Amino acid sequence: MADEEKPVPAAESDSPTVIVEAVPEDIPPPPGPVAPRRRGGFVAPLIGGALAGVIGFGLSHYNVLNLRGEIDPQATEARFAALEAALQKTEAAAATAAGRADEAAIQAQTGAQEAKAQVAGFAERLEALDAALAALQQAAPDGSVPPAAFAALRAEVDALKAAPSAGGMDAESARSLIQQELDARAAEVTARAEAEAEALRAEARRDAAMLSLREAVANGQPYAGALADLGLADVPAPLAAHAETGLPTAAGLADAFPEAARAALESSLRADADDSFGDRAWSLLRIGTGARSLTPREGTDPDAVLSRAEAAAKAGDLPLALQELAGLPEAGRAEMADWISQAQSRIAADAALSALQ
Repeated sequence: MADEEKPVPAAESDSPTVIVEAVPEDIPPPPGPVAPRRRGGFVAPLIGGALAGVIGFGLSHYNVLNLRGEIDPQATEARFAALEAALQKTEAAAATAAGRADEAAIQAQTGAQEAKAQVAGFAERLEALDAALAALQQAAPDGSVPPAAFAALRAEVDALKAAPSAGGMDAESARSLIQQELDARAAEVTARAEAEAEALRAEARRDAAMLSLREAVANGQPYAGALADLGLADVPAPLAAHAETGLPTAAGLADAFPEAARAALESSLRADADDSFGDRAWSLLRIGTGARSLTPREGTDPDAVLSRAEAAAKAGDLPLALQELAGLPEAGRAEMADWISQAQSRIAADAALSALQ
């Protein structure tokens, strides 16, 4: 009696167990195809980037969010007006660039349609002539077609067949060449629009940097960063000399004038005092009391000269103040030397800034 085969336990099988789950019958059908989102052209993002750059730069440089403390309301309003003018200028130029790009795209599309129509018309005409030629070839042996007409039609068909390949191209090659030309034209339009958008962004950055520079110069703040943003190949020396420290302001010079004027008046009185006892006593009395005219008055004496120079400085007319100080004695001018140097630096920097406009 043969030995019976023993069944192999399932746990000892080398093959993996595959479990197939029942698929429910009420599975909803897969969703239909999603319509592709319409993608905008390349011009709008470029314009948006330019405007966003201008607005962000303006917020950063002009303290729109009031992150740097108190600011003169009138100065803030003036800066906002200047920034708004720069934005309007950028928007107008961006609209012009967008119009040019759209016009070029329309021209390219029109040219493509015309070229395709010409190729299609050429193919249809060639097929019609081939059919007519075949009909003539069948009729010609019976003598029903004049040989001259047959020869003329044959010549026209041969010319049409030779025309596309005159430059070594067939109809398919011609279509490929047209497509290449259209692609090149589209690339040219894209490059031109991108270049114009970048030019707009650069102009906006320069306008913002110029506004920042004028603000810093007016307020006596350092302006090295604003000069760097302008990207000048040759920075004027009067501006470069004070870029890290800032310039003396007109208001600061007016406030510093009285102290320098008292020292200048004292030195001038000592230098101009005569040897007589009365003159020396009068000069010593004025020096001791520090008496000085606070309103402008006529005359060539040091006190009159300083009174007119101070009035000009308070009015912000630094050139006139320097002109008046030239009438002081040498001893008085020596005491005013530091004030005169700062005023000259301020005048030179203002002139250099005006030349950059």
